[in-house]
Amino acid sequence: AVVGERGEDGEGGEENEPLGYPPSRDPTIGRVQPMLCTVTSRVAHEFATDFIQSEDERNSTLIRRFGVGLVVDADRGLVITDRYTVPQPLAQVELTFAQIVTTDATCLFVHPQHNLVVLRYDVAAVRPLPVQSVDLQVGLGHKDKANASEGEDPRPGCERDAGSAGVDELSIGEVLSFVSLHGDHRLSAKQVTVGSVYLKAWAFAEPPAYRERNLEICNLNDTLQGLGGLLVEPGSAGRTRAWFAQFPAGKKHYVAGIPIPVLVVLLRPLGLLGGGGGGPSPPLSLARVPALDCEFEELSLAKARRYHGMSLESTRELAASCCDGRRQVMMVSRITAGGAFDGRLSEGDVVLRVAGQPVTRPQEVERLMEKHSSSGEAVEWKVLRSRLQVDASVQPSVRASDGTVRILVFNGIVLRPTPRAVAERGGPVRPHTRPGEGLYFWHIFPGSPADTFGLSAPGWLVQVDEEPTPSIDGLLEVLRSGKLSGREWLRCRTMDSEGRPTVRALQPDATFWPTVELARRGGAEAGGGGAEGGGTEAAAGAVK
Repeated sequence: AVVGERGEDGEGGEENEPLGYPPSRDPTIGRVQPMLCTVTSRVAHEFATDFIQSEDERNSTLIRRFGVGLVVDADRGLVITDRYTVPQPLAQVELTFAQIVTTDATCLFVHPQHNLVVLRYDVAAVRPLPVQSVDLQVGLGHKDKANASEGEDPRPGCERDAGSAGVDELSIGEVLSFVSLHGDHRLSAKQVTVGSVYLKAWAFAEPPAYRERNLEICNLNDTLQGLGGLLVEPGSAGRTRAWFAQFPAGKKHYVAGIPIPVLVVLLRPLGLLGGGGGGPSPPLSLARVPALDCEFEELSLAKARRYHGMSLESTRELAASCCDGRRQVMMVSRITAGGAFDGRLSEGDVVLRVAGQPVTRPQEVERLMEKHSSSGEAVEWKVLRSRLQVDASVQPSVRASDGTVRILVFNGIVLRPTPRAVAERGGPVRPHTRPGEGLYFWHIFPGSPADTFGLSAPGWLVQVDEEPTPSIDGLLEVLRSGKLSGREWLRCRTMDSEGRPTVRALQPDATFWPTVELARRGGAEAGGGGAEGGGTEAAAGAVK
């Protein structure tokens, strides 16, 4: 990025002058703009493996998406964005600050369950700008700050009364200021009214792709324009109340807000609490976040009492745990097949207690499960099932970064390990259909041998001739061994998303359709990367 030019006199005075952000008469924009940046991602159409493309994107060779980035650690060069803007690790990402400095960024962590991506940029590239980290704990009360720093839930609802000064829960009808970032990198601010805060149920996409779940979001009564932004208290010293981002939903996307108390719970396991309240942070390549192998939906206490037989004692206890005016509980609406909750909980269970504590929000459950994940001991749940209180022992689970970091193109079939979204969607339960296993595909190059001889997507490549293909390494090992060399025809056994097997014969073309591996280049903190392509038919490639 060019930050200055040397004058004709050779003094170079302009080069040493620091750059600043555009001046604004609105003190709210002036306070917020050093924390925001524009995020641009680019993905080749053929290698868009982790997301569903819109109609316009399907007709383009290069997919470009724009979104808002929030600086959470200016010293380390860390920015968070959403999974619509950066849908997969195999993407080129750029950040633009102050409409004047653009720099490359690396995808460090993709949250496996929530709409959150962590990016890293070169701090030296934006040094002329006064970039600032957002202090998320400014939006928390004194007691909440201490709880967040110690790993506690920053929203112990039953321990706070509605009149305490530190309460930062968004209230319906509350009037705040929304600072929006637009595609031309400019900011605008408007007065808005909070319309709702609720646990949204997101529809499944087809073919299976990432979808949000178990996350409270907020919406406004006003029309939103732009890529997203921050919901803040107006003025030069107001608190940040919510981060608005783009949520992918199949071929569409929606802008919605994540309240700051919810965002703090998501960032704390990653050591990304602004303001230094999170203590020493581990490398993001080693980061693990709590995972829930089920989905919740909101159920009012009135329905829980009338239709599920909730006792008066449990009703009082759960009502005292609600602190934002919503008297609701969580009901299990879906169980992930093969997950930690499979066989332990049942669809329709009403959650009463987790680890001995009443819970009414999914992030409270994540926090309690995370606290017991290090010991490896099962966590006791008390649920209401068929009007009876039942105890269930559930094993905590944690997950690393999500997304495809390695691709293999074999006779025109774009192969990658089975994504987690496929397992969450349901379907055949086989060893090769588990997340991270097998060879899954949903794109075939037009004109390739696979396309010419009628292979259809999506599905799994299970076997080539007599050789099973359990993974990318397994297929590469077969190719390197020479077992398929010189064969005019190859029998490819595939399985579709319903578990139906199909066998197709194709003629390989090593000249025009060689086997190509595309792997993410591992970094010191990114921790990604795969093995280099090898074998007589393989060529290596890498994407940052």
